Amino acid sequence: MAHFAQEREKLQRSSSIKVVAGGQFTGDVMPIDLNTLVAGDEFVLPTTYEVYEQAFGNGSDQRSTQFILVDVNGEGKRFYPSTLWKRRMVVKDDGTPTGQWEHASGTMVDEFQKYGSVNDAMNALKGRRVRITDMKQVKTLNFAGTRVSTANIPVIDLV
Repeated sequence: MAHFAQEREKLQRSSSIKVVAGGQFTGDVMPIDLNTLVAGDEFVLPTTYEVYEQAFGNGSDQRSTQFILVDVNGEGKRFYPSTLWKRRMVVKDDGTPTGQWEHASGTMVDEFQKYGSVNDAMNALKGRRVRITDMKQVKTLNFAGTRVSTANIPVIDLV
């Protein structure tokens, strides 16, 4: 388990991660399946933070997403705001859609969605205690739509 300061240093040394100037979230907050948080994690959204941008993919398919580092019992973990609007289509074992969608939920998700931008929401929630109440495992298709995989859909509450 990486301590908060060690994780922060690691991020600053990474060639695929950069600190976003001005500490504000931009449009690059796309939903991805990267997630370091697990059910039971609890943390306070920092009142000051650096916004990190992480590149992934390659060639013409290169994209990025942004996150902040939060302190979970001394461990530095990445919090991707895009987790708060995560949703996946549920499929059967053979990949056939069931017609159901599973969405991120919880009191933090409800509060976050009241704001017009990621920056507005994150600013309003600074200093609030957050708990990952559950991570629901959902059978879905990978992003390429070529195979069945499992996605974790969070229940995130303000406490």
